[in-house]
Amino acid sequence: MHYRLIQHNHSTLLSEVLYDVYELKNGLTEKRYTTAPNGIIGIAFFLEGDSHLKENQGWNKAPESCIYGLIKKPDLIKISPNFREIAIGFKPFFFHLLVSNPMSDIVNCPHLNTKEIFKASAVDKLQEELLTCDNDRLIIQAIEEFILAHIRNKYDQRVLHVMRRIYSAETNRVDSLCEELNVSSNTLRNLCLSGLGRSTKEMIQIIRINKTLSSIQPNLSINLQDIAFNNGYFDQAHFIHDFKSTMHMTPKKYFDNKDLTFDFYNSKRWNGDIFDETSH
Repeated sequence: MHYRLIQHNHSTLLSEVLYDVYELKNGLTEKRYTTAPNGIIGIAFFLEGDSHLKENQGWNKAPESCIYGLIKKPDLIKISPNFREIAIGFKPFFFHLLVSNPMSDIVNCPHLNTKEIFKASAVDKLQEELLTCDNDRLIIQAIEEFILAHIRNKYDQRVLHVMRRIYSAETNRVDSLCEELNVSSNTLRNLCLSGLGRSTKEMIQIIRINKTLSSIQPNLSINLQDIAFNNGYFDQAHFIHDFKSTMHMTPKKYFDNKDLTFDFYNSKRWNGDIFDETSH
């Protein structure tokens, strides 16, 4: 597989609302990879080939365009030969500005058809533009036009405040956020469920674990005590507890299994036989 980030630094709007835009291509053989919880929600457009999600009863084929992310446990994905995807990864609160549905409803439906949330004509238009764009500038332009056509002007400033504090790692305590906003923990939880799709505690854990994983240098020996200390955990036990809660596996299983291919936001974990790291 070949993974490539599509730069959008020149766009003030996209720099604020997006984590990334990426293109994923596959060659002549079927590939499988595992995605991890990462605090991102996005829209994927499958321009060539098919993508399937492993579920209890087997493989579930994704629609041509689907909403992904904010998962609670790792997902196994299978993509066909000659596959091509362009995906738009949003910060959850800003995705909420594009839709009228509560985020808690959206994130609990894996591979939700984008046309169930946005007008089919708008989705088809963007899909066609992405398919025919012959350079990154046109891809970013098409995405920006889609966002501008759907973004809402009215939103809850409290959720925006929480999101910025969590994603900037300025706080990892629910009580601190409650004090800043002068609300109860239940009120804050409901605000986050509606505006972010996950509870305050869940979002803090997901973002903190991913920032921790991203901070680890490749090819160095793993010392869980040092990792916990360097990333502000009270002790190793607290780090292991949060890791298992977020990733649904122990840190040892994660680091010992070199065949695990986790989400694109932890690119240092990529297996060179599966991902082309030089494209990053």
